[in-house]
Formats: sequence, structure tokens, C-alpha cells
Amino acid sequence: MKEPLLSLNGLRFLHIHPGIVPDVRGADCFFWSLLLRGKAGYSTFYMNPGIDTGDVITKHEFDVDLAHLELEKYHNDEIYLAILKFYDPCLRIMSLIYFLNSMLEETVLTDDSKSVNMREIPSEKQDIAEGRMYFFMHKCVRNSVIDSLKSKEGNL
Repeated sequence: MKEPLLSLNGLRFLHIHPGIVPDVRGADCFFWSLLLRGKAGYSTFYMNPGIDTGDVITKHEFDVDLAHLELEKYHNDEIYLAILKFYDPCLRIMSLIYFLNSMLEETVLTDDSKSVNMREIPSEKQDIAEGRMYFFMHKCVRNSVIDSLKSKEGNL
């Protein structure tokens, strides 16, 4: 999204990012999270004109154990695309559910109407100087991460 749209007064866009920000920003963050943190991390935040620098609402990490899927039958490029097209979206949905449940646990429901006031969801500003920006993972590094998912031990 471009800056003019993100800067409209009174309008906010949620993003569920596959990385714990500010530690893991940028591209291929599902794979960078596995490599660096040993888990798939997801952050829900309000988008702003920066890359993955918006105000953070929730963070959640998931263990990834795909060894039971017999991944050794598939080429790493196929696994990469399957993760991006199917597995990652499922974890984003789970993160959305986590976010919605956390809103219900917080005091964001108004007493009289029992509706959610989306303008009052608690969030925390990111320190843009913290963390790192990651770019698309080199195929050799990506293959190493995928090979670790194929192994029965799942060690990265």
C-alpha cells in the first residue's frame, strides 16, 4: 500500500506478518524466523509507510513440525511454494484468531453495546532502530532450512 492511503486520517490497516517484529522484518520471514528463532513467528500490527514498522498489537510463535508429511518425496522448491501458499496462510489465520481472542480478553469491549471499538485496540510503537530487515533468502540457505524441516529431528 502506498503512503497516501496509509496516512488517511481515521483509517488503519492490520497486517499479520510472518516474523516477530522488530527482530524479523522484510521478506521470506517465515524461513528467517525458523532459521534465527527456531519457530515460526507472527506479529499483528497496524501498517504504516515503513516496511513492517507499524504499531504492534500481538506477537505469537508456533512450533513447526512437518517431518510426518514425508517431505523427502518433494523437491525443495515445491515445499517452499507449498509453505508460502498453504502453511503460512494457515498460521496467519491462527494468528488472526489469537489476535481476536486477545481483543476479547482485553477491555476493548464497550459495556453498553458489547461491540469492539477498533480505534482503541492497545498497541505498542516499534523502535525502528531495533531489529533487522531481511531480504529474500538465498536458495542455498533456504534449502538448508527446508532440509531441516524434512529431517525427522527437525533441527535447524
